[in-house]
Amino acid sequence: MHLHLHLGECVHDFGPIYAFWLFSFKRYNGLLKNIETNQKGGFESTMMKRFLERTYIGSFIQSFVNHLPQFAIDFLHRISNSQDQL
Repeated sequence: MHLHLHLGECVHDFGPIYAFWLFSFKRYNGLLKNIETNQKGGFESTMMKRFLERTYIGSFIQSFVNHLPQFAIDFLHRISNSQDQL
């Protein structure tokens, strides 16, 4: 959502939209479009909640991992590497 706040600045700085690359905007539009809602109103709050959950999950996991003992971190690395090979 924050990226879309800069769309006006980009158009002003770089000219018409067809003249520069908009992949990052289109990518986030695709992510926002795929958020499931209950179709009963409150779409904006549901969309923002899901977007923030997905955005900050990496930070949450990293902060959690930083407090684990080293043997647990090593175990998680082995598990994730074995899943990548499947």
